[in-house]
Amino acid sequence: MADIVGYKTSTGTIGTLKTQAALTFNYDVDYIDFTMILDAPDVPTRARGWFAKTPYFNGFHLSEQYNVRVYLNEGDSADLSLQSGTSRDIINLLNGQFITLDTLFNFNVAREVFTPEDSDSAVIVDSDYVPPDSDVILSIDSAGALNIGNAFKIGNWTLEQYQGDFYITQTDTANRILRIDSDGTVNVNGTFTENGDTIYDNILSTVDSAYVSARVTLDSNALDELATFIDSDFLNSVIDSDYINNRLDSSFVTDIVDSDYVKERQTDGGADEIISGGDY
Repeated sequence: MADIVGYKTSTGTIGTLKTQAALTFNYDVDYIDFTMILDAPDVPTRARGWFAKTPYFNGFHLSEQYNVRVYLNEGDSADLSLQSGTSRDIINLLNGQFITLDTLFNFNVAREVFTPEDSDSAVIVDSDYVPPDSDVILSIDSAGALNIGNAFKIGNWTLEQYQGDFYITQTDTANRILRIDSDGTVNVNGTFTENGDTIYDNILSTVDSAYVSARVTLDSNALDELATFIDSDFLNSVIDSDYINNRLDSSFVTDIVDSDYVKERQTDGGADEIISGGDY
């Protein structure tokens, strides 16, 4: 027969023990529930069960019933002895009447003590939490800093470091929402919002002409400073022939230069004077 021991910890870890050996659990495990996982009986009408001989007896149980709980303080250990057997039927099993006693498991369980000050890299996750082939690293150094390797997952989000850059990623879509480069540059693949509105919309709704006018004041000193930047060279570089041609058309000239405009500027004397319109 290949009966084995099964266990569940208070932190949710589930495992099995196939050989009679010692089990060491992490310091944050408060208790462990034990069972025996039994093979089916050779005769279908018979029943198989198990019971604890140590640390205490609490009746007879069926396969995969986690009915023996062991509490451990940090640094404590306990010896366990679990016995499987075969009965004629379920009634005889529950009364402790066995045809045969089959497999006896004797083993020890212990709970670690958490002392980060005693180690530069005190590993706080053992094989009960991380499979042997896992690349996850979780430790606390001598300064008390928690080292989590290159990635840390919270629900549907992953915080990770890759090639020197830091990422926050949506796990299910693999969408990297934020990246902080090694030089400190922040890249956002999304939209910043405030109270449901995008920051861009908030700026447009806030910064209008009235907002600017209320904050811009041009006094004589400001105008003097502005004049130092606006000279003939500056105006020539800005207002050239293309600038004027793009803004002057026949309608604009006709609106400004009408007959009254011309008459006010005419003279009728002197060889160099311009004479246009009127009688002569």
